[in-house]
Amino acid sequence: MKMRTTKPTSPPNTDDSSFFNRTAALGGEFVEELIPRSRIPREIRELICGNEKVLFADNPSKTILYLRLILSNSLQLPLTVGGVINIFRAESLLDLAAGILALLLVALTNYWICVSWKQTFYVITTSRLIARAGFFNRRIKVAPIRNVQEISVNTGWIDRWLHLNTVHFATAANTFLRIAGGVGVTFKSVQSRTVMRAFQTAS
Repeated sequence: MKMRTTKPTSPPNTDDSSFFNRTAALGGEFVEELIPRSRIPREIRELICGNEKVLFADNPSKTILYLRLILSNSLQLPLTVGGVINIFRAESLLDLAAGILALLLVALTNYWICVSWKQTFYVITTSRLIARAGFFNRRIKVAPIRNVQEISVNTGWIDRWLHLNTVHFATAANTFLRIAGGVGVTFKSVQSRTVMRAFQTAS
């Protein structure tokens, strides 16, 4: 009587490179959507087609937001202190108004920093790169992934300290006509590893 033996299976490899290889072997329609669309702002969500899968969607790093707020409030500390002193030691309505105006200016600056960060949003789908930025003049850049010819990862000394990068995707037009422009899409203050993982999955 012959006995059948089964070869033990090895545990799945969770290495990043094997993840890239397995995902690249699949067609775009089989790639699992990694980010829920509810996280994406409505005006960007309306640009995403039904057959596109969202692989990356996020604002710039919150660390940058906190750093900008700290820097802004540090520079405006004399203005804040002066405004508080004017309010509590006001001898006239003019002193009171000056103190309130100073504190209002500080609050508006912090509000502008927070809203600018919130309005900046980056998305990578299985077929396109999307970047939104701007406070008063909001702009959205969209570039097909198939047109990306060059990727540059830049790291300033502050970004290096925070382990962040600026990733620029240059399309065919943007590569050969840098002065005239093109549709180059830039993701600022992001983790390049996460962005590149999503891009490699899409491409």
